[in-house]
Amino acid sequence: AITYRNEIIIFGGEESYNSKMKQRILSRDSIAINPSQGYWKLLSCKCEGKLGILHPRRNHQAAIIGK
Repeated sequence: AITYRNEIIIFGGEESYNSKMKQRILSRDSIAINPSQGYWKLLSCKCEGKLGILHPRRNHQAAIIGK
């Protein structure tokens, strides 16, 4: 998670457990939480990854670079 313009931005994470695959399903959701206003929203993101697909992930880090 990172903080940006008074919001906490969260990307990815884990969802339910898939017993057939014996692993948790990963998420590629991006969520913005504004604790001072008391709301959250699902973000729509443009992808620049392979084939334009933003791959689900967990155990990662985020940073803001630039102004």
